[in-house]
Amino acid sequence: MNEILPGLWLGKRPDASSIPDLYSKKISAILTIDRRPLQPDVFSSFKVIYLPANDTPYDNLLKYFEKSINFIEENIAGTSRSATIVIAYVMWKFKIPFKKAHDQVYKSRWVFPNDGFRKQLKCFEDMGYSFDTNSKVYVKFISENAYLEAPIYVPSGYYTCKKCRNPVFHSDQIILHKKSTKDNCSEEIPCNNGELFTEHLDWMFEFTNEIQGKVVYCTRCKAKLGSYNWCGEHLFFSHFFCFWIHCSWG
Repeated sequence: MNEILPGLWLGKRPDASSIPDLYSKKISAILTIDRRPLQPDVFSSFKVIYLPANDTPYDNLLKYFEKSINFIEENIAGTSRSATIVIAYVMWKFKIPFKKAHDQVYKSRWVFPNDGFRKQLKCFEDMGYSFDTNSKVYVKFISENAYLEAPIYVPSGYYTCKKCRNPVFHSDQIILHKKSTKDNCSEEIPCNNGELFTEHLDWMFEFTNEIQGKVVYCTRCKAKLGSYNWCGEHLFFSHFFCFWIHCSWG
């Protein structure tokens, strides 16, 4: 957890074990933007606001900016969703453009709002740091990004870093496969039931500049998640994928 401004903290989703740390930092209000709310019985001593959203470029966080800013301002708060809300607040508070606000937050915490959220923050900047559904800027933005008005889709589950529990990808991004019965080929990648194969994930491009062979690390704790190959690999089950990741279970 990092202090962005005096009294404004940005961090991962808290659980029961986080409460002593929250108290030590004199945190009394929590804004959570996630697929599910915090447990009411665990956080009953805090003022809590919950905003449902997935961490994809297709979720509309812009509609939450005004409500979030008011909540933060009244209570003076990871993931790209939380970072987006904090950046929006910094933009509004100091009336500064997106890039300057992003850089200020980045100095305190390594944050990477996805492309969709970045566009929404730019729209917020173009609207003069206020949210108005009747604004010509907003109407034009929504008409060009109609997917933002779609209902929030909640996947059946998501996978997290084993070390810090940072969400890495959700179940719908897993490429299902069956283990092949044919003999191994030296040019193929083994599938020994200890791997998960995914489609490419946008957040990885911030850290993967080479074509292949490099390690992918967790964006939060820097633990090893797996490796990648943007050229693709032939696997024992005879499909061709652009990314593969080995996961440790348990």
